[in-house]
Amino acid sequence: MQQGQEIGRLARSLFPDGRFIPSGTNAAAANATQAVIVDPKLTVAFEATFIVGSFVAKPDILLRDGDGWRVIEVKSSLADTDQLSELIDDLTYTVMVLRRAGLKVIAAELMLICRDYRKGQATSLLFQRLDQTDAVSQRLPEFDALWDSIDTSTIGMQPKPKLVSACRSCPHFESDCLGKGVEHSVFCLPRLHKNRLAALAVDGIVSVADLPEGFPLTPIQQRIVDCIGCGKPWVSPALGTAFQQLEWPVRYLDFESVMTALPLYDDMPPFFQVTTQYSLHRRQRPDAELEHVEYLADPMRDCQEELAERLIEDCGLSGSIVVYSGFEKTRIKGLAARFPRLSAKLLKLTERLFDLLRVIQDGYYNVGFGGSYSIKVVLPVLVPELRYDSLAIADGDAAVARFARAAMGKCSAKELEELRTDLLVYCQQDTLAMVRLHEALMAMCQS
Repeated sequence: MQQGQEIGRLARSLFPDGRFIPSGTNAAAANATQAVIVDPKLTVAFEATFIVGSFVAKPDILLRDGDGWRVIEVKSSLADTDQLSELIDDLTYTVMVLRRAGLKVIAAELMLICRDYRKGQATSLLFQRLDQTDAVSQRLPEFDALWDSIDTSTIGMQPKPKLVSACRSCPHFESDCLGKGVEHSVFCLPRLHKNRLAALAVDGIVSVADLPEGFPLTPIQQRIVDCIGCGKPWVSPALGTAFQQLEWPVRYLDFESVMTALPLYDDMPPFFQVTTQYSLHRRQRPDAELEHVEYLADPMRDCQEELAERLIEDCGLSGSIVVYSGFEKTRIKGLAARFPRLSAKLLKLTERLFDLLRVIQDGYYNVGFGGSYSIKVVLPVLVPELRYDSLAIADGDAAVARFARAAMGKCSAKELEELRTDLLVYCQQDTLAMVRLHEALMAMCQS
C-alpha cells in the first residue's frame, strides 16, 4: 500500500500545476469535482470523483486537452506487464462512468513503471505513458451493455451464494457462507479444476463427504479424500527411502528477499528480487549437536555479493542442503547470474539441494493440513510446540515490508536494531522448522 501511495505521489509530481480535489464522502468529492473542473484555468486535476447512479469512478489524473479531457490511470505495474488487459479493463470502467457523467473524454492512458529506470534518475524516467484510447474504445460497448444488469445486481437483496474458485481464499466462506459448519470442504482438494468445481456447484456439493461416487480425482486428491474418510494420516512406505538420499553433513537453508516497485539500490531495475538474508542450521551426523549460522544484509546498501560469498563458505563443499520449495534454488541461480565470478560455486550448491516440501507431498498427508503443504500449515500439525504467532515478525510479507522500510531510510537507529533482531529470529525459525519436521518424519518411519 505504501508503495502504491509513493508511486502515485511521484506521478503527480510530474504535473506541478495539478490540483487535488477535496476529499470526503463520495457525494461531497463529486460535488467538489464539478465545481472545480468548470474553471478554464484548471489544467490538471488529481483524484476527482464522478458518480452516476450507483457507479463511482475516481481517475488518478485528469489532464485538460483542448475542449476535452485525457484520463490517466497510474499503476505500480511494469509497462511491459502481461496483465495489461486487466489494467485496460479498469481504465475502460473509469472512462465509461466519466462519459455518462457528462465529461468529454478524448483520450485514455495508463501510466506505468518503466523497466529501464534506475535509482537516482529523474522521476520522468520512472514512468511510461501508454495511450490506450483505441483499446478502451473497443472495450466500451461490452462494458456499456452490462451497465443495467450490474446496476440491478448490486442493489437490493444479497444474492444466493454460489460455489466458485474465489471461495477458496474468501474470509467469509467458513465463517458465514457456504463453508460454515463444513469440516472438510472441497477446497481441501488441491488444484481442483474449475470445470469440476463448477459441476459440484451445480449439485450444491460443498463438503468432501458429499462427493458423488466416481467423481474424477487426481492421485493426490484421492489420497486426501481417503485420509478424511478414515481419519488417519497417510504415510508412504517410500518416505524413509527418500531421507536415505541425504548426504551428511546436512544443512537446512532458508532465504529472505525483498522486491519493490522503486529500486532500493543502484544499478537495479524496478521489481528486482534482492536476496537479503539467510539462515543455515547444520548437523555433521544425525546424532550430532545442531549448529547455526546466519547472514543479514545492511538495509542501507546492496550486500548480495557479500551474502553470496558467505553462503558459499557456510555451505562447505559437501553434504545435502535441505530447503522447502524451489525458492532457494531460484535465488541461488539469481545470485549466480548477477555475480559471474561466483557463478560456478553457487551453481554447485544447487546440485546439493534436497526439497523437503516434495518429500512431504510424495510421502505424507494429515487431514490437519487442509489440502495445503505450506510450512506454516504443516508445522503446527507435526511439531505443535514450535510456533510463529509469538514472534515479532511472523510471516514473509511482514519481513519484506519491514526490511524495505528500513532500506528506504524510514527507520531510526533503535528501530533498525530491533528490526535486525526480529528478522534474524524469524528466519532462524524457518530453518529450525525444517530440522524439526525432518526429525518428526524420521520418527514416523522408525515407528
